[in-house]
Amino acid sequence: LSSSIRLAGWVILALTYIAILQTWSRAGIAAAVLGTAALFTLLGPTGRRLRVGGLTVLIGFVAAVALVLMSGAGVRSQVWAAALRLAATHPFGVGLGRSGTLIHESVGGSLEFQHAHNTWLNWLVEAGWLGLLAVLATTVLLGLRTWRSSRAGSRLAAASGAGLFAFGLM
Repeated sequence: LSSSIRLAGWVILALTYIAILQTWSRAGIAAAVLGTAALFTLLGPTGRRLRVGGLTVLIGFVAAVALVLMSGAGVRSQVWAAALRLAATHPFGVGLGRSGTLIHESVGGSLEFQHAHNTWLNWLVEAGWLGLLAVLATTVLLGLRTWRSSRAGSRLAAASGAGLFAFGLM
């Protein structure tokens, strides 16, 4: 690649991380950091990089969970509990786009919810257990495909895999 294209890529990357920091989203920041660790791991998946990358991801994940448990998830914990109750009472789902209204009815209060504030829970509520399994299977198959392609040297697959990983964390 030419130096001007690389420079443009680095500038875009820097601006992206500045934008993520400006959101003050703890999950967004954690996903960006762990996605970057996943990218460096996938760019050259040697044994040492896999160990370091895996350890970084594990430490980051544990730190993120600890942060949520210590600071609390606020109203989201009520939303997630309501989503799990809905999934238990509607194992085949409530229909696409309907989770927010039903969660709002279950949680009550002045806040209105459009979704479950968790992609995986939202799929579970709206599409049911089979729908969630289908989404998980698709994600796992796509992850395996990007893993194989990145091991074969595809930088595009490494970037796609890191993005998929970060999105999955969000």
